Amino acid sequence: MMEIPGVRPSQARRHAEELAGLSAPGMGASAGRLRLLRALDQVDELGAAFAAEGIGWVLVKGVGLSLSVWPDPFLRSFSDLDVFVVPTRFASAVLVLARLGYHTAEIPDGSQVHWTFYRDDSSPVELHHVFSREFGSPPSLVERFVATGKSVPSDETGILRVPDPAAHLAYVLLHAYNHGFQLSPGWALDVFFMLERHPDILATALAFFPREWPVCLGLRVAALVVPALADALGAVPAPTLRERALLVALEIRFDRGGILPVDSAWVRIAAAPSPLETLLSMVARKK
Repeated sequence: MMEIPGVRPSQARRHAEELAGLSAPGMGASAGRLRLLRALDQVDELGAAFAAEGIGWVLVKGVGLSLSVWPDPFLRSFSDLDVFVVPTRFASAVLVLARLGYHTAEIPDGSQVHWTFYRDDSSPVELHHVFSREFGSPPSLVERFVATGKSVPSDETGILRVPDPAAHLAYVLLHAYNHGFQLSPGWALDVFFMLERHPDILATALAFFPREWPVCLGLRVAALVVPALADALGAVPAPTLRERALLVALEIRFDRGGILPVDSAWVRIAAAPSPLETLLSMVARKK
């Protein structure tokens, strides 16, 4: 049986079915195994097509973390395949996906951090080229992120590439902020298993993005969800007054109904490097 660290009681109750599937997988393990193996075939096809066009890429979150840090890769659920490419090759990557038979459900707009592509009998593919829509991502930083890509050490994963562990952890923490922490506990378990597998990466991870980006906050919120992460907080600077206020508010919301969409938006504004700019950006997207 897989050892899963404890989850905040209110979160454990809210996501009991998901957590039960991890602790006592039963028949779900077979379904998870089949889905992951199919996804690996899909990633192998994508990787070969990108390589033929000279497009650098990395697979983030989901499948990449299943294979690189989780004790059992077949138990972590995933809804899609998240692929990062550098901004200058984004259009080329879109054309590659189109040639492989993928399509978008609607015409994407410039405010989206990724375009989602669909194909029958395949997992959706989310193609990324920026880190967050709440603040700008310097192209050079995205290029650096993709350049850290390393092959997962397994004979069964073909040309699967994931970011360097420190860069990957930084992105997982930032991605949780992008969703205003309105996520199931799986993301915090990702953080736990990343640090368990690579205990020396935290300082490098927290330094990967600009200091004002809410990556440290992501770690603090992960520790609210998975208390076993509290020890990792000893290696980070003390929270700012703004972070303290946000953490208190998030604790209350976790324990009283969960994070609502309005809470998510408020958190993204309050934790952004420039709250007013983020608010104006959100308003503009709603027009």
